[in-house]
Amino acid sequence: MAIRKLGSSFTVSTKSVSAVTAVVSSSSGAPAASNPIVEYLVVSGGAGATGTIGGGGGGGSVIAGFASVNTGISYSVTVGAGGAGRQSGGGNRGGSSKFANYVIGLGGGGSSSWGDGIPYLQNLGACGGGRGGAGGFDTFFISAFGYRGGNCSFSTYVAGGGGSSFQAGGDATTTVAGKGANGVASSITGSTLYYGGGGGGSAHGSSLRTAGDGGSGGGGAAGRTEGATGGSGSGTGAAGTTNTGGGGGGGGYSGLPYGGSGGSGVVILSYSTSFANATSTGSPVYSESGGKRIFKFTGSGSITF
Repeated sequence: MAIRKLGSSFTVSTKSVSAVTAVVSSSSGAPAASNPIVEYLVVSGGAGATGTIGGGGGGGSVIAGFASVNTGISYSVTVGAGGAGRQSGGGNRGGSSKFANYVIGLGGGGSSSWGDGIPYLQNLGACGGGRGGAGGFDTFFISAFGYRGGNCSFSTYVAGGGGSSFQAGGDATTTVAGKGANGVASSITGSTLYYGGGGGGSAHGSSLRTAGDGGSGGGGAAGRTEGATGGSGSGTGAAGTTNTGGGGGGGGYSGLPYGGSGGSGVVILSYSTSFANATSTGSPVYSESGGKRIFKFTGSGSITF
């Protein structure tokens, strides 16, 4: 377990629990009882996908953990935007999300188009899906990386799915485009929901070819053209779902349709109702469940416990 002092109000110890989890506590290993223990979920923006038989955009990073915070101190919250979809070339990366500037997640990686001839952001080849967002670091220590996007079938015009923080995007077969990677499940709100799914890969040219669906966690379904089936139902890739960090679906070919834009991220904070209600800026949605106060930030702001 690596422990480092990051300031008088926020001490972090990080232990790898899974590919997407960071655990945070006081430097003594037992946070003071007078300080709230805050559970956090930090989801970055999903990547935009590209058209021209585009692969799916990568899902934003998903970082979960706990922090011992001090009362009376303002902690900043940043929510990353989704990357914009494009007609060709590499899709746009999603924006980073942060809690207190020490828990930082990177946005999903953009996809590539058929015929680009180069991989984008560590994809396996042209028309591949975007890499999932890298995440899980406390200033300097990286504890998790996103998974790769799926490879395409270049000669048969079907693209790969976008990756996520949980798994790689689906590889295309000769007839079926790759599905977007499933995102990460979290129950921080009291209900189990998925975040950071990858977008689906597009398909073109024949009714025997099928566009890919988005992954669980807001991934957008892909576009299809010239008789291909499945996906979004049109040439344009579907956008990732807002405030899930889902990647956009790849766009088809004919008519130069766009790939879908990535979904924006979200930051969710939860702590015991035995502590006073926090004050905040940025208009987070407040709720209570299971003896917890829950603040859901869909845009940037701050919170004082």
